[in-house]
This record gives sequence, C-alpha cells and structure tokens, in this order.
Amino acid sequence: MKNFRYRMEEKIRKFLIGRNGPDLLSRDVYTAGLILLVIELFIRSGWLYYAGLIMIGYSMCRVLSRNIYRRQEENRAYRQRKEKAAGRVRLMKRQWKERHTHRYYRCPNCHNMLRVPKGKGRIDIRCPQCGTTFEKRT
Repeated sequence: MKNFRYRMEEKIRKFLIGRNGPDLLSRDVYTAGLILLVIELFIRSGWLYYAGLIMIGYSMCRVLSRNIYRRQEENRAYRQRKEKAAGRVRLMKRQWKERHTHRYYRCPNCHNMLRVPKGKGRIDIRCPQCGTTFEKRT
C-alpha cells in the first residue's frame, strides 16, 4: 500500500511539471465556487450551482495551465487589487477607531490621506508628501 501511494505521488508530481499550479487567485476562485455550492444547498436556485461549478472549473484550468507567464501576470494583478481593497478596509477601521480624537483629510493635490487632531479649530494642514498647504476646520 505504501509503495502504491509513493508511485501515485510520483505520477502526479511528473504530471504537474511545467504547469502553473495553485496560486492565490485560483485558491480564492475555488473557495468562492465551493461557497456558492454550499449556499445552493440551502437556497436551491439552480444558477448558483452552475456558477459554482464554472468557478471551480476555471480554478482547475488555471492550476493545470502551461502558460505560466500569463497566469503569473493575472495573479500579480489580482494580488495588487486585493491588497488595495484590504488597505481601504484597514483605513476605514482606523478612522472608526480614532473618530473621537482625529480627523482625516485628503490632500487636494496628491490625494494622500492625512490625519490631524480634532478640536484645534481652523488650521493649516501641510501635506508631507507634496508640500501643499490647505486650510481645514478640525
């Protein structure tokens, strides 16, 4: 039995040589497909089942793809978008946590987010990134 398992693992390893393999995008798409299939068990709408199967199929096609460069570019773009969204969520959490002590403003020139203390009246705010000065009420 142990010898059979070793032979199967070796065959799978040889089959996956030169293929993309699992990456963040394929794992997230696969997970989303499984979630849709589980939701389908409770809702019974029909279209969720097919959407879940399509997502799982797409994920498997990405894993088995031999066009590694293209899949890596797609994964890189996905990682950037996911990190940008996560950064927005972190900023919103921080703003909510500090809502009693600080105000947040965007620089009108470079759109950098700036944090200033609350309760100081009308103050001049200087952006450390571009040097633009603008006046706001805290």
